Amino acid sequence: MTRIKKVLNSSVVLTEDDEQKEFILLEKGIGYGRKAGQEINVNFEQCQLFIPITHDKSRQVIELLSAISQDVLNLTSQVLKTAKNILQTDFNDNVYFVLADHLNFAIERYHKKMMITNRLSWEIQSFYTKE
Repeated sequence: MTRIKKVLNSSVVLTEDDEQKEFILLEKGIGYGRKAGQEINVNFEQCQLFIPITHDKSRQVIELLSAISQDVLNLTSQVLKTAKNILQTDFNDNVYFVLADHLNFAIERYHKKMMITNRLSWEIQSFYTKE
């Protein structure tokens, strides 16, 4: 049985199973109208499941996800699904958090009109043409 431990936003919840293992679940609308303590049925085909290794990491991930908007989390999920289909590869679960943080920071810089040029752009395009 899985229970909600904390609702981070409408698409991200921290849950705990009977063995008191924490899981971070991401699925559009999974946290909408939910509260801590409620039981939740997990559809593993639709949601992305992340298992924090330690409580220290768990807190860092929760803080990160709480600071990132719902739109950026949805964008991150779409980017990774598209990349997975195009590149025909799986990604480490941690890439979701890293990419969400990266996209969030890039969007913040854009809104502040802070344009940063990538000096390695040509090399990246040349050596990683498919990516």
